[in-house]
Amino acid sequence: MALVRWNPNRQPVVSRQNVDDDIECFLEDFFGSPSPWYGGRWTTPRQATFTPRVNLLNHDEEIVLKAELPGIDKEELDISIANDTVTIKGERKAEELTENDCYVCQESTYGSFERSIPLPEKVVSDKVTASLKNGVLTLTLPKAEPSGSVKIQVN
Repeated sequence: MALVRWNPNRQPVVSRQNVDDDIECFLEDFFGSPSPWYGGRWTTPRQATFTPRVNLLNHDEEIVLKAELPGIDKEELDISIANDTVTIKGERKAEELTENDCYVCQESTYGSFERSIPLPEKVVSDKVTASLKNGVLTLTLPKAEPSGSVKIQVN
C-alpha cells in the first residue's frame, strides 16, 4: 500500500468541475509537482474539435438557451428548430499563421460543429428571438400554450 502525503489545501473532488483537474490532483499527490517545463500540468486537453457549451434555462413563459460561441460571427451560424430540438451549426476557424509563427501552447479548438439540444417543452417556433453578444448566443424560445381540455357535446 502506498502512502500519500496529506495536503490540507487540496480541493475536495466534489467541488472541481473538470475530470482533468481530478487526474492532475491525483498525479500531483502521488508523484509530487509536475515539471515546470511542462507548463505545470500533467494532463492535456482531449477534445480535438470545437463544441460549444450550452446552458438551458426553463422560465415560466419561455425557455432561454445560451451557447458559448467565441470568435464566431452571426453570419456563420445556422440555427433551426424541429421536433422540439434546437440545432446550432457553424464553424470556428483557426487564425492564419505566418511561416515565422510557432505555437508554444495551443489549447483552443477549431472546426465545424453541430449541436442539437432537446427542449423540455413545446415552443412557438415563429416567435423565437436570437442575439449574439460578446461571443454568447442567446435564444429566447416562447413556450407554446398547453392545449387545454375541450368539452365535447354528444348529440
